[in-house]
Amino acid sequence: MMGAAVWFAFAPARQTWGAPEQPHHERFRLSLAGLIQNRTALGFIAIWFVTNYVFAVMVEPMGFTDASIAWQAHIGGFLVGLLLFPFMDRMPGSPKR
Repeated sequence: MMGAAVWFAFAPARQTWGAPEQPHHERFRLSLAGLIQNRTALGFIAIWFVTNYVFAVMVEPMGFTDASIAWQAHIGGFLVGLLLFPFMDRMPGSPKR
């Protein structure tokens, strides 16, 4: 879900005069080029990976839990959502300018 949300959560809102800002779930998703050029989206992806890595490596040795976290499943799910979301999205990508 987090990987899929990257496609539209950081897309710019389509603003119409006098109308409230468009909710995230109604925005056009970014194109692949737009996603790569969006520094906020790339920063989110980087922070997400670093956070998951820290929890995967540090939680068990620090004694917070005696069970390991399936960090491979989290990363796999994120990548599947990130890569497959455009094929499952009913809304079109950003319109060409």
